[in-house]
Amino acid sequence: MKDMIEKIAALKAKIPENGATEDEAMAALSIAEKLMEKHGITEADLKAVEFKRDMRSGEFTQRQKAIHPSQKYCATTIGKFCGIKAWTSYAEPRKKHLKMFGLINDVEMAEFLLGLIHDSMDRGWKEFLSTNAKSDESRHTQYWSFMIGFAERVNGRLKELIEARTVVSDSTGNDLVEVKTALIEQGMESMLPDVKLKKSRRSGVNMNLSAYSQGQAAGNRVNLSRPIQRQQSNVKRIS
Repeated sequence: MKDMIEKIAALKAKIPENGATEDEAMAALSIAEKLMEKHGITEADLKAVEFKRDMRSGEFTQRQKAIHPSQKYCATTIGKFCGIKAWTSYAEPRKKHLKMFGLINDVEMAEFLLGLIHDSMDRGWKEFLSTNAKSDESRHTQYWSFMIGFAERVNGRLKELIEARTVVSDSTGNDLVEVKTALIEQGMESMLPDVKLKKSRRSGVNMNLSAYSQGQAAGNRVNLSRPIQRQQSNVKRIS
């Protein structure tokens, strides 16, 4: 049955936009409809095949006990920017997986951005340590103040890019976002039916203003427009 569903999906994909002539498209559609009726295949069955062809899951796995600030504070905004769903899974003890789901290119972009921000945060913190003398403030407070400042600046820049992209027109831009969001949700329902997303709660942190402002400055220097040049097999993992 799976082979037949894929065959019908391929026939229905023969449309002028994909290079077929109008006669070829009509003939393919007629054959597809007859096969659907013969084998009891529905549009929902075909949609599931499309989801599996066009969408995929992504994942980051980290070994350290605490969730890295890039994952804790930036994953949701990266998800919105790339048009994907992102969530932290605690299914395996001692491991925190950041799961992603969406259209293939969007998931790749999200993986790239998360890796970029993760590495930039760590480099920025090392630079902070090398340029700031020890103070009475604990390193823990300084660390999280720096990382929150960094994350808020990066998130702010990503939100500006989202707004600039969706204001193509007063209605069309938002309509396209809504259609894509609905498509991703349908894909998740079809491919990941056991996943139920919950909103996370943010915990309070004592703030060191100097570390926070230096974190913001470091976040402002991240080049978010850098192109992706990675092989499919070279998947970066947070460690």
